[in-house]
Amino acid sequence: MLWSHGHNLNTFQHTERLGKKMVRLFAEHGLQAQVGFASHPGVALLAARQAAPVLVVGAVGMEEVAFLNQLPVQALMPSADLQEVLRLWGVSTLGQLRALPASELVERLGPEVMALIEGTQSRRRRLLKLVRPPSLFLQQMEFEHPVETLEPLLFVIRRMLETLAARLAAVHLMAGEIYLTLGFEDETTHERNFRVPDPSREVDLLFRILHTYLENFTAETPMVLLALEAMPSRAWAHQFQLFESSLRDPNRFSETLARLEALLGDDRVGTPEPLATHRPDAFVMTPCREISSTDQSRRRPKKPTPLEAARQAAADTIRVGLPLRRFRPPERITVMTEKQGPIAILSGQVQGPVTQQRGPWLLSGEWWHDALWAFKEWDVQLEDGGVYRIAEVEKNQWILVGAYG
Repeated sequence: MLWSHGHNLNTFQHTERLGKKMVRLFAEHGLQAQVGFASHPGVALLAARQAAPVLVVGAVGMEEVAFLNQLPVQALMPSADLQEVLRLWGVSTLGQLRALPASELVERLGPEVMALIEGTQSRRRRLLKLVRPPSLFLQQMEFEHPVETLEPLLFVIRRMLETLAARLAAVHLMAGEIYLTLGFEDETTHERNFRVPDPSREVDLLFRILHTYLENFTAETPMVLLALEAMPSRAWAHQFQLFESSLRDPNRFSETLARLEALLGDDRVGTPEPLATHRPDAFVMTPCREISSTDQSRRRPKKPTPLEAARQAAADTIRVGLPLRRFRPPERITVMTEKQGPIAILSGQVQGPVTQQRGPWLLSGEWWHDALWAFKEWDVQLEDGGVYRIAEVEKNQWILVGAYG
């Protein structure tokens, strides 16, 4: 710790006692402190680093210049390259460094060396940055009597959200996520994280997200503890078109996503993104991201190159067949086969003899690690006219992949 207390250093004993008191106060909270006093912040910082645990620079027998001159160069924390150059020059103390011509030092070593020297001089003003610990937006309540119904719980949640929203508004932040913790009478806890797709501090919106989840939540024992924590986030900017006839509610879509996630789970709502693999239907769900109307309106359509235009024209002439609707997850089925392939589906939601078939198509990949996969696919038409895709994933192990049309 450092403290610059001006040029009046006549009260050495009082200053030292004050420093020792500060050290004791920090020790009571489990913190170790070193306190330095000087007439300049840069010197006070150096004194704090040398203190054991209190050092007052400027007292009798400890003048500021003498204190600085006897310090090793390493006390200024120079870069490794500069420290090595000074070592080769035989400069080991700050006094030896200050004795060298400043202009020649800057010319040969650059501005870093002058910044180090000026940091110990009173003519340079050193701005101290206040370090503030991150704010914790947390509300917690232990119930005097166990809560068994939803209504009193929702009442408390709304009051907590109002308090959190006011605290967020005071620092111009939004809630990007809400952490809910429920404690029960049997000393178990339940935790759930709710992501707010469009960060907000609107109490009604956040309350509806929690309400959607809690009205479908069942607890085996009464609740005795409730905690809500908001993870702060910056607000997203929304810009509408100038002549939009009716302004849409920017929170409507985000609220719908958030309530669906609360109801179904975070891993079941999102945007499917294909994986870098040849495996059919391989994808991963990522959280939905709303595309603002501003981004869409500002993007001018890119004029295609001649090659791209030719490819698009060729693609437009391709006749597209029946779309395949894949089943997730695929259904296990029993298939009768002969040498030429499947001849009947014997179990599952679709059954019957096979009248036509195409295949097999051999698919495999990722042979270089444990996720190796390989199977055969057929397109089959049953006697009732339905067209399906089936696959043999292992020997005599079949699945119904999907249906056409």
